[in-house]
Amino acid sequence: MSPPTQAASSPLDTIIPFHFWDDVPQNRELCMNVTLRFDRKLDSERLYNSLTRLLEIDNWRKLGARLRLDNSGKLVYHLPSKFTEDRPGFIFTTKKHDGSIKAHPLASQMPSSTLLNKPTKVCILDGMTRYSALVRHKSAPSSIEDWLQTDIPQLVIHTVLFNDATLLTITFQHTLMDAMGLSSFLRAWTAVLSNCEEDIPPFLGFDEDIIESHIEPVSTEKQVMVGQTMAGILFGQISLLLFALAGWWEMFWFPRVEDRVLLIPGEYVRELRERTLQELNEDYKKNTNTSIQNDGQVKDKDKPRPFVSESDVLLAWLSTLLVTAHNPNPSTPVQISNIFDIRSALALPSPGVYIGNAIMPSYGEFQAREFGVRNHSTGLDYRLGSVAMKIRQALETQRMKEQVFARTALRKKILREMGSLPLISHAGQLGICCTNWQRAGFFGVDFGGAVVGDQVGKGFIPCRPSYVNTAGAGPLDGHGPRNMMIVTGKDGMGNWWVQIFAREEVWGKIGEWTREQDVQDMSL
Repeated sequence: MSPPTQAASSPLDTIIPFHFWDDVPQNRELCMNVTLRFDRKLDSERLYNSLTRLLEIDNWRKLGARLRLDNSGKLVYHLPSKFTEDRPGFIFTTKKHDGSIKAHPLASQMPSSTLLNKPTKVCILDGMTRYSALVRHKSAPSSIEDWLQTDIPQLVIHTVLFNDATLLTITFQHTLMDAMGLSSFLRAWTAVLSNCEEDIPPFLGFDEDIIESHIEPVSTEKQVMVGQTMAGILFGQISLLLFALAGWWEMFWFPRVEDRVLLIPGEYVRELRERTLQELNEDYKKNTNTSIQNDGQVKDKDKPRPFVSESDVLLAWLSTLLVTAHNPNPSTPVQISNIFDIRSALALPSPGVYIGNAIMPSYGEFQAREFGVRNHSTGLDYRLGSVAMKIRQALETQRMKEQVFARTALRKKILREMGSLPLISHAGQLGICCTNWQRAGFFGVDFGGAVVGDQVGKGFIPCRPSYVNTAGAGPLDGHGPRNMMIVTGKDGMGNWWVQIFAREEVWGKIGEWTREQDVQDMSL
């Protein structure tokens, strides 16, 4: 297959090699559109000028580089010697509406934590894909080919302005950065907006693959999932073929994928966690009491008491919801893939931020029977303890430094041999994937420096997102992700926001559950 036609470059461009984990097949396939809703009108000129200034500061100018393929088919950056009107550091477009967002037929339906106040029940809302035409500019890129075949920079920003609200969408290819990278970029941008350039951290990895330089050589055999992964290598193309056949079968029988947003009250999640910890502590005491040996000593007396976070419990609850809606055979394998950030494990230089991809999945292996049964008086059986604990244990084990090193070696080995990242799966399994953006803190990003007319003394009135979401370039089709969850985080009032992609039929089952429970279904 001949390489795609590429846009011309300037001989004055600086050519920068890609970081290894930025140029993997999955990142090439994902065009990201992250939208922040603000319930204030922002000044588009201030937004533009502050971002222009950020790309003038030291190595932050790398964000204005162009994507190209070298002769071997690998991605490289072409960074202009200077940004001009013809070759800007970013694309910035604005759509202005004279009225209130409440008067717009589509935008008025977009969720907002401010408008929903403090919900007392779980709310099911429409997903972000129905708003794509509203929040994206019509000429915004939608695939990596759009970046390769034109000379557009990596960042494409579109603002939709109302008299009382702003929708700010950042479009970028996943090869540029992950959620933590996006968070660091937004905080650097808002530091300029707030006249606090001294708070902008150094940009790490300008022309050095800083992730690779912090990876130590560790045998692949030390990776805890090596058994499942090596089985995939052993069968090679057969495994890939079976995986593809399962995907085709799924798309044939269940061709429609829909996304919904769940708004979950913070108090609801806190109560779930308290109940789960109570369950785990009861099991802990029971097991400890039965572990008295003949000499009267307690076996494993130093074993720590169980701990699970709100995120662990939330993932266990959401997974239980999905598994129950699928209604699989009790012996069906269920795998929960939980994406985590490896920056902290690698102890990257501080101060400094890494704008790139530094993520890895931890895998929890279950059988469907572990997720409980339907109970018409209480809905789902919320004994989440064992599921939440296995999620926590998988994460704690697989994000240890040695495991990160061993997993990296294994992923590189399979990528070289098979041209794709490893498939860690079982035949006929129900796979669930979750990426949790809470640590990225998107609901805490303060764009107060851009609010129209608001300035108190030398400071600004805070303006943080009331809603955060991500969507593709257009409506979902049968090839969209399934059983995929994006936890966009907790808003300023402590409520959790989760976007879920699933079969149309699964949402029908979840709808049945909502009618039995104290849940408000606000989707169309």
